[in-house]
Parts: sequence; structure tokens; C-alpha cells
Amino acid sequence: MDVAELTALAHQLGQDGFQARFPHLFLVLTDDKETGSAQFSTQVVSRREVVRKSSGGGALRVLPLVKAPGNPYSDRISIGRARNCDVVIRDPSVSKLHAHIRREPNGAWVVIDLDSHNGTAVSSVPILPSRAEPLRPGEYITFGGVTARVVDAGQLYALLMQQ
Repeated sequence: MDVAELTALAHQLGQDGFQARFPHLFLVLTDDKETGSAQFSTQVVSRREVVRKSSGGGALRVLPLVKAPGNPYSDRISIGRARNCDVVIRDPSVSKLHAHIRREPNGAWVVIDLDSHNGTAVSSVPILPSRAEPLRPGEYITFGGVTARVVDAGQLYALLMQQ
């Protein structure tokens, strides 16, 4: 679903209906450019380049943090550059299988970097590979050179109403 469809749905359902329809988190990205086709090897990026890329004012892109149909491991959402990930980020700085996000039994969300080439950071703080780190709505998460804001349906609704 693209941003225009989400915006129309938000207007149609209202805030309570929108939140009830989407119990999961979203990644909100601001695209400065089209990343094009993915490459086989992961490109190395510097932290300076990540900051420069994330400060742009391009088009809004919303990625739901949900399982893709037929993907294994129902307890986690895979994120990476490969087509078989649940959430695909087509950027050469993102590893083919970069990270997992999962919901804990207590309802909290966590992110786990899978020893990716360029790493993962939450609120600009790099996280250690293979270690579950808390992830809260409103925080920024960086996969390689791609930074996104993690939002719940209420926060996404507010963003869409500002469009």
C-alpha cells in the first residue's frame, strides 16, 4: 500500500479505526533518490554519509513491519536487501539479511542486528550483533546507510494527516 492509499484509508477510517486496522509498527523513510536495483555485494558506508543521506526532504515511503506471506519463522520479521525478506530495503548499504524485528511476549518490540556489514543503530547508537535491543515507536533506526523512523498506527495517522 502506498502513501496515497494509506492517506485515503486514514481519512475514511478516522484515527481509532486506523489504529484498530494496523496493530503493527511501520518504518517511515524519506527517499532522497531511487536506489535502483540491488547489487550482489553490500557497499560500505561511513557514518558521515548516513547523516547526510538521512537529512534530505524527499518523498515519504511507508513500510509495514509485517511478515510476508509464506515466509518462515513466524516469530520474527526479517529486514534486508534480498527479495525473500519480509521487509525489503533496496539499498546497497543494507545487507541481504540485515536484521530481525520481533515482538516479545510482554508486547515490547526488539531489533536484532544479524552481523550485518554496515551495522544497525537505534537513535544513532550502534547496536551489537545478535543482541536484542529495545525498539520504541518514535525512535529512528538505521540499517546500513538507510535511516527510518519507527512509528505505530497512531503516529502514522498523524503523519498522514499532515500531508
